[in-house]
Amino acid sequence: MKEIVLFCTFVISISLVSVQEQNYSNKELLEMNIFELCEALGIPGKYNDRYDAVILPLCEEGVVLFDGSLNPYVTEENNKEIEELGLSCYKYVGSSKQNLKLIRNIVHNRHLFENGSLKPNAASQWQIVD
Repeated sequence: MKEIVLFCTFVISISLVSVQEQNYSNKELLEMNIFELCEALGIPGKYNDRYDAVILPLCEEGVVLFDGSLNPYVTEENNKEIEELGLSCYKYVGSSKQNLKLIRNIVHNRHLFENGSLKPNAASQWQIVD
């Protein structure tokens, strides 16, 4: 009976290990698409969810990952207007180039996530990777 209890405890403890604690190499993570990467690290993978979990909180703290140059809808003319309206946090549209940059940034700063969310003060430690 003791062996069964120990086995059950072992199985339960293995199943409780979060996906984020798995030992993915940076190379493995960089080869994933944005949805797979987010899911692997416990970050919500859907566009709106990852925006709310990563991009918007960082941007609101002054870490602007996307300046508009990777957004096909931002031109020189409307970029100035976007800035004047205080909408610089809304330049992420999920284009392939933006997603590649987001992947590089999440992988580089993955130590700043805990249980799928940014840790407190993550923005002050975030290192932008182009």
